[in-house]
Amino acid sequence: MKSLSNDARTIFVDLPGHGKSQVHAKHECTIFTEEQRVVLVGYSMGARIALHMALNSDKIKGAVIISGSPGLKEESNRKIHQAIDKSRAKLLISHGLHNFLETWYSTKLCQGTTQVGDL
Repeated sequence: MKSLSNDARTIFVDLPGHGKSQVHAKHECTIFTEEQRVVLVGYSMGARIALHMALNSDKIKGAVIISGSPGLKEESNRKIHQAIDKSRAKLLISHGLHNFLETWYSTKLCQGTTQVGDL
């Protein structure tokens, strides 16, 4: 993929099963140092991740959100999904990325999708 800027370092990160960039999200990567602040560009799920990072980190200078939704309007639905997300985060932290991805790919959302590469 071509760089987005001649003046700035560009790093492309793919979520598992998506794209052929330089870095895959299943590998640990650091996109900034203590002194740097970054601008994130995200599409679809990447946009939601960029939005979350922008709202929760002082290391983010700005974000370009493309085809991403900020989330659910109804408070009750947000609370349900927040509880599910927290549970998934705990699974990721306690059991590692491999087990998290196995669980993720077994969900109804991912039924019929093809996994790319090894977990």
